[in-house]
Amino acid sequence: MSDQSFDNLLALDSSTSRLVLAVSFGGDRTVKSDNRVEKTHGQIIIKKIDELLESSDLPVGDLDGLVVCVGPGSFTGLRIGLAAFKGLAVANKLPLIGLDLFELAAHKLSWEQAPVHLLIPSRKGEFYFGTVEDGVVVPEKTGIVAQDKLTEQVGNRRVYGIDVNPTEILPGLSARQEGGQLAYDGGDLIVMGRERLLAGQKADLAGLEPLYLQKSMAETNFERLNQS
Repeated sequence: MSDQSFDNLLALDSSTSRLVLAVSFGGDRTVKSDNRVEKTHGQIIIKKIDELLESSDLPVGDLDGLVVCVGPGSFTGLRIGLAAFKGLAVANKLPLIGLDLFELAAHKLSWEQAPVHLLIPSRKGEFYFGTVEDGVVVPEKTGIVAQDKLTEQVGNRRVYGIDVNPTEILPGLSARQEGGQLAYDGGDLIVMGRERLLAGQKADLAGLEPLYLQKSMAETNFERLNQS
């Protein structure tokens, strides 16, 4: 168990069309930032981090640790966000915690008594699909599902979405199944990251990679070219 309090933490999620940031400081204060950026993470991520730290009057050197979302989600956004936080970790000798969206959903949905499903947009016509049961992600029920197979996968259980409203994808959902769009912010990443840092955990920077449940379109096209 660590004897640090890890009061001063910086958190980032660049996995979706939102750029989610938060910084905690002073023991009980958290400043958050949430911007819809589509495909421009690389153009504003450093600027937004600087603005957040400046608004908190917290120098980078006073940070105790970093928390970053590793996906699944936007290939480009994840690579940019993870590279930025790995750079900060190395330059400032900070511990880094990596969290995925399924873990975040399990944390937010721990109150659900019955198993629930989670949808996250992937490439066109496909979704990342996960199941949370008793506040824990079920690994064998996590993967990629085509949109025309979602109704079968969801069954009669409640379904939530990240960066998408399930009712827009599955208009046939009953009122009992409509979990809606899962709300979260950088503060949730701070809470989860601090718990792990206090437990003595930290990521191996060399091995920390985005959570890719499928190959990127560029990788797929490259393999097709080599096979032709």
